[in-house]
Amino acid sequence: MNRITKWLLFGGTLLLVVTFILSYEVSASFTNSIKEEVRAVRVEIQAVKAQNKAIKAELKAIDQAIFNRRISNRIAQRFPPQ
Repeated sequence: MNRITKWLLFGGTLLLVVTFILSYEVSASFTNSIKEEVRAVRVEIQAVKAQNKAIKAELKAIDQAIFNRRISNRIAQRFPPQ
């Protein structure tokens, strides 16, 4: 191998190594940003679940109030005030 071929081979190898390192850094950065997005979405999902739980509790209380009112109305119909 002559001198130019050695330098081209060395330069090509060096370029491949640098390209690999840079692509690894970019993919690691991209992966970290995706992980952070996933964490943020999970937090939002937990917030929505908590809201759904609160809404279900409110609906249950409303349903119970309606049921109690119906029972009170039936009792009032059967035993009118004298």
